[in-house]
Amino acid sequence: SGVVVRMKRKVTIRDVAEHVGVHHSTVSRALSPSKRDKISPAVVKKVEQAANDLLALGCIDATKELGLRVPDNISITGYDDIQFIDRMSPALTTTTSA
Repeated sequence: SGVVVRMKRKVTIRDVAEHVGVHHSTVSRALSPSKRDKISPAVVKKVEQAANDLLALGCIDATKELGLRVPDNISITGYDDIQFIDRMSPALTTTTSA
């Protein structure tokens, strides 16, 4: 049996920062097209990828609050297959940039 990931709160910029290993202000700048020029492209890519799958997890949590079931009532897809995403329930369809 795999690990079950349950979201008890909304995903925040701090969650993305912790996952990527950077300060939360770096995440804010990386996600802002007008401010990302001072951040390395590799960090911007990692932030965007982590944000996408983590936000997808937040979307799954929000659907539960609305009484919807994934994938019965709605489909949610993430991007870049962050570590352990394959062990959550319900499973998240995610793509990679490989």
